[in-house]
Amino acid sequence: MKLSTKCGNFPYLPWNFLPIVDDEDQVDGEGVVHGRMVATLVDFSETEAMARGYPFLNLPAETLRDPVGTNDVLSRADRGDDTPYFIGSRIVSAERSGLIPLATSVDLKRPSRLVLIDCGLAHWNDAFWPDGIFRFSAIYYYPEMIRCQDPPTKLDPLLAARCRAEAASGGPAAPIPILAKAFPGSVWSLPPDPDDFWHGTATAGLVAGTSHDLVAFELPKALLLDWGGDKMTLTLWIALFQAIAGQLSPNYEGKVLLPFGFTGGPQDGDHPAARKISKILNCFPKVELILPAGNHRQDRLHARLTAAQPKVIWGIQPSDASANVLDLCVSGKEATFTLRSGSNGQSVAFTLKHGDYCELFDENEVIGRVHARQSGSQGQLVVRLALEPALTAGIWEIEMRDKHAADLWILRDDEELALNHMDSLQSRFFDHDYSETGDNGFPKMDDGNSVIRRAGSASVLTTAPGVTSVAATVERAGATVVARYSGLPWNGNNFAKAVSLGVETDPGLEVIGNGSPRRFLVEGTSIAAARYVK
Repeated sequence: MKLSTKCGNFPYLPWNFLPIVDDEDQVDGEGVVHGRMVATLVDFSETEAMARGYPFLNLPAETLRDPVGTNDVLSRADRGDDTPYFIGSRIVSAERSGLIPLATSVDLKRPSRLVLIDCGLAHWNDAFWPDGIFRFSAIYYYPEMIRCQDPPTKLDPLLAARCRAEAASGGPAAPIPILAKAFPGSVWSLPPDPDDFWHGTATAGLVAGTSHDLVAFELPKALLLDWGGDKMTLTLWIALFQAIAGQLSPNYEGKVLLPFGFTGGPQDGDHPAARKISKILNCFPKVELILPAGNHRQDRLHARLTAAQPKVIWGIQPSDASANVLDLCVSGKEATFTLRSGSNGQSVAFTLKHGDYCELFDENEVIGRVHARQSGSQGQLVVRLALEPALTAGIWEIEMRDKHAADLWILRDDEELALNHMDSLQSRFFDHDYSETGDNGFPKMDDGNSVIRRAGSASVLTTAPGVTSVAATVERAGATVVARYSGLPWNGNNFAKAVSLGVETDPGLEVIGNGSPRRFLVEGTSIAAARYVK
């Protein structure tokens, strides 16, 4: 192994440019290569966007593979502020730009409206038809590929009734092929196992008993292949835009339940999404945004480096075929660190500022990429490091230089790669200077002597002022404690609410989880967030 780098400065690259978009991301079921939508996280104070829809650009696959070309296109589309672009869904269109119109509903029948953003909602379950009346005012489906000028598709009430009738005569799985045909970008086209637990059904079941007028947005199946959430950040944001700007109004009391999170960093409230959330809630003062704190205390995905403890090990498993990506966050305008291979001691040194982009080579082969971006004019510098799967297995040492402190966050990458039957294993941090182990035999965390922290896959959205972030608690020996898997307060921010999910020895809530009456015992902060809704 002989490491080297090739670098340039491209200040307009999208925030989630890495891991780089490749051909497989662009190809549809018929082998056609499509572009991807690229847009900023629009805040709802922009009246033109609210009136006309969500604006986006269409960048071809060949452009997105080239940092020079991508930077050039986006520099000419510069909005004149420090809001970064994000890469989103594939686009079925030759047009270079477009608008996604709002899916609007002004028929506000009940004291308040709750909008649920999730996927896998079995709306034919009897729980959603009390006294034969459909519990949802509307359900909207997002396509897997965006078409210019097309809003999300609304579920026809006649189709909803047909699904319920088919389930009554043919069993709870009978509606799945009907919905797969009607909404090919949805999870129903995978198709899911009819006996499995479906996330959207469980969260919807917990809120169905409230007095709120219910509206749901069904996210595309691509979400299930992106546990880290980074590729789907823009899709989730547009769904949030639709939920608030299209379904609620500034003077109307409403709630939005978004039981997903955006991972990575920074976790100080200065992530672009967290900053925009604050503006949204200022425009809609009567809207409550409810978010899960994150199911992450079991993960070794966060490290805090200091001048006294400047090193951490990043371990990548040999058979891992998924992207391995981390965010390294530092205060100021510059990050200086060394990346060292554990196999032969070869190293490369980086000194990076906003817009710097580097390719990492082993001999003549690209094995990784690095991209630095400033989180706002006064925010942290966030350096993203992405190592190529199957080429970088083993251990890598990251060492901060010049006494810089840093927080590092590994993005979750253990999603099911069912489409190509490849292993997808989570990479982890290890502290080579710390050997203390707990009762389970694994290294302890949250010990001041270790750089590893229990805050791995926390959602950056929960750091935005004004949101309702929900943690899960359990009962232990008569006391209420945060559940082992649940998020903890971060950076001095306390969770607004905590919801008990039973006793520690047998935690969870009984919930519906698919089209049948079957009940599942489920725990997690998404379930806690849904349970919180009153």
